[in-house]
Amino acid sequence: MRYLQRSMVRLCLAAASALALNVLTMNSAQAMPSFVRQTGMSCNQCHFTHDPVPNFTIQGMKFRSMGYRIPERATKLRAGSPGATQGETLDLPMWDYLSFRFESDLVSKSKAPGGETTETASNPTTRFAFFATGPVTDHIGFWNEFYFTGNGANNAIGGSGDGGSAWAPGLTAWDEYDLVWTVNPDAIQENGDVYSIRFTNQGISETDGFGPGPGGVPSFIGPRGGIGGYDHPPEGGFRATGWMHDRWVWQFGIRTGDNNSGWAQKMYEYSAAYFFRNASDDTIALRLMGQWGDDEIPYATSTNTQSGANQNPLVYTYRDAIPGISATRGAGLGPYLNTDLDRNVAYTPQIRWQKSDVGADGGTSWLLAAGYGYGKDTYKDSASFETSSLGASFLYCWMHTYCAQPIYTHSLKQKFTDHTGKSYNIDTPDSWTMYLIYQPAMNFAVVGSISNASTLSLTAPAKTGGYSFSVTLDFPM
Repeated sequence: MRYLQRSMVRLCLAAASALALNVLTMNSAQAMPSFVRQTGMSCNQCHFTHDPVPNFTIQGMKFRSMGYRIPERATKLRAGSPGATQGETLDLPMWDYLSFRFESDLVSKSKAPGGETTETASNPTTRFAFFATGPVTDHIGFWNEFYFTGNGANNAIGGSGDGGSAWAPGLTAWDEYDLVWTVNPDAIQENGDVYSIRFTNQGISETDGFGPGPGGVPSFIGPRGGIGGYDHPPEGGFRATGWMHDRWVWQFGIRTGDNNSGWAQKMYEYSAAYFFRNASDDTIALRLMGQWGDDEIPYATSTNTQSGANQNPLVYTYRDAIPGISATRGAGLGPYLNTDLDRNVAYTPQIRWQKSDVGADGGTSWLLAAGYGYGKDTYKDSASFETSSLGASFLYCWMHTYCAQPIYTHSLKQKFTDHTGKSYNIDTPDSWTMYLIYQPAMNFAVVGSISNASTLSLTAPAKTGGYSFSVTLDFPM
């Protein structure tokens, strides 16, 4: 048994983005330089890889879930006495909390199933983000993420407007919020059991450090409602986390709905994982997570934003996830909404095995992940939507610089039953993605990806033959 006594003193950074409900909608995300500046540690001590999504080592998982802190103390600006009242105490780390992230599309191209191929495009100003992250006191740490995208100008080809070429912020979002109170932070240094409570809008798949990577594990666990990977929904959640003997990590929480902040309806969520091997360079973990409740955006429904320049406030719209579902409800009812949901149940078991810096030259790292995802909605009109998938991915890296990752997902079931009891078995082809990554520095990556695409129908076979391809630059500072 190898614990983390020799590893936890090397901690560094954490990263987050929304785990989408399907592996092919993963967001690109990067390690945060602010954590490097705060700790003096390198990115690779907490990250197995950084792109296309960050994959954590076990100490990176613990760092994130326990409030973005390392065991040792740092120099701080202190005033007053601990426990003083009326705001007369100050415990402020003299660290740089801010990081910035820039994303550019070098080239992108896609083809809709049965449709035309799009024009090859390049966009240097794809997305900009800034982050405020780090510990606030000995017990409190936080993560905040703000995004700006460049699609706000209403003068694109096929659009309307004055024909100018000005870049304008489009989707602007306070994307992620994670405030963590660690009950007994000294236990991190002592390698003991550690407990935390958080107020967050991040999914339970992320806050124990298992997510958002590595991909390949289908999940139908919320929150849902993000648009293009740029923003989390406005739901708020409370979650308790525990690390025990550096072998067990568990979470239990409750949150509001995907598209509202009220508690009239709610979702309950849980996760538990056991590490059969728990060294930073050799980790095997088995994990189960799940949810149940009545305030999820239905599987039968997808979200989008209203088109138009500089829409303020941003208007969200809802449409059938599978065209034709609304037509089964009757005239004027439209897509299913969270208010139509009677009950949602979802769960995902997964296994992951990762080895770092192995081989004759010590330059080989790899990560294998596989799992099963299941989810079922039951609606108030007696209709239901049931879905399940198997998936796996294998990430191989040499010298943390050259990486390749194939991802494959196989749909086992996609079934909608309308309010009359009529069932529709939805033809759902297998999906795949291939990533090729060149990372010449820990905070700079060139990511190429290609994936297949299909269009589903309630009553007809799926249309296949579509694809999307892109090469992007991703670099935080």
